[in-house]
Amino acid sequence: MKELIDVATTPLAEHPYLFRHSERVPGTRELVVHPNYVVFYQVTETEVEILSVAHTRQQFPESH
Repeated sequence: MKELIDVATTPLAEHPYLFRHSERVPGTRELVVHPNYVVFYQVTETEVEILSVAHTRQQFPESH
């Protein structure tokens, strides 16, 4: 799974806005790396920060 995540996130360095805004975690973007796993990340002025890798069955906090 680690290798799959590494390969899937490599394009973020050159194309940080390639993936959609997350509806599950406000203020982030999400990349589905496997049908059961999602990478949540955020783009700053200087970097792409991977915040979390989560299983899709995980409950996410509701946005208010």
